[in-house]
Formats: sequence, C-alpha cells, structure tokens
Amino acid sequence: MTETPKMTTSSADARRVALAVSLAAMTPVLVMNTRALRERATAFMAYAPKLATFYAIKANDDPQVLRILAGVGVGFEVASVPELDAVLAHGVLTDRIITSNPIKPPAFIEAAHEVGMRRFVADSATEVEKLVRYAPGCDVVFRLVVDNSGSEVASATNRLPTNKRPHPVSVAKASP
Repeated sequence: MTETPKMTTSSADARRVALAVSLAAMTPVLVMNTRALRERATAFMAYAPKLATFYAIKANDDPQVLRILAGVGVGFEVASVPELDAVLAHGVLTDRIITSNPIKPPAFIEAAHEVGMRRFVADSATEVEKLVRYAPGCDVVFRLVVDNSGSEVASATNRLPTNKRPHPVSVAKASP
C-alpha cells in the first residue's frame, strides 16, 4: 500500500480531496482521521483496562493504523506470516500478539513460535495436535462450542458439537 503525504485540513476539505484523487485514479480512496483513531483506541483501552484488546489486522493493515494502535498498547491478532511481520515491524512484543485463525498452516505456527509467540487459540483437536508438534510449550486458549439457544445473537460457527469429535482439552492433556 502506498502511503500518502499527511495533510492537515478540515473534514470537508479532506472529503473533496479524496473524491478528486479517487476520480482521477479511478479507484476507491480511504480518508483516515488518525487523531480520532488514537483517541478512540485509547478510550476503548481505558474502558476495560484489565481486558486484553486484540485488533485483527486483516481489518485494515495500513502501517499508520498499526503504528497508532501499537503506540496506545493495543494487541494484535494475526493470521499469516506477512501480518505477523507487519506487527513486529512496529515493535510490538510477541506477548501482545495472538492468532485465532481456526486452521493455521504448520509453516505459520512454526514461524510465529520461532519469533517468540507463545499464545495460540484452538478450537479443534487437530489444531491442538499441530500446536504440540510445531509450537511445543505454547499456551493454548480454547474456543469452546456452547449451547446458545435462547441467546439474542445466534452463534455464527459451523463447528461440530463437542460430543461428535475429540475434545481439544483431552488432546492437550494427552500430549507430552
């Protein structure tokens, strides 16, 4: 992604400039208020200071966004080696990085473990087995399937019920 020069201007002026650039280039343009991003991220972190916040960089991997969020202490969720490299390039320590992708390639698990990542999310026995093999000694956060009947928001997962497959915790306990 090409970084554009920073300019201080009103919101209306910024929208006019973005529209002109977009029309000239025949492509969409993102206009970002970096001050608002910093302020809102800081406020969000202050709202629940004992909770860890992780930003999924697949949402927007713009280097300026990553730099601002890293600067206010937000953690990051990564799903690939390039995403991991992008976060590390901003000086984020590996204890502020997680990966929660439901199916992680072994090469990614190894690369993440080699740079010091120790926390991985798993929701299947297969993923636990891969973590045991490619990231020995790592910490595993289990994503559990629960009955949410009666909930206002239904679960968006298509996972098999726990009783139809080996439970990840039993696989982890059996691992060396």
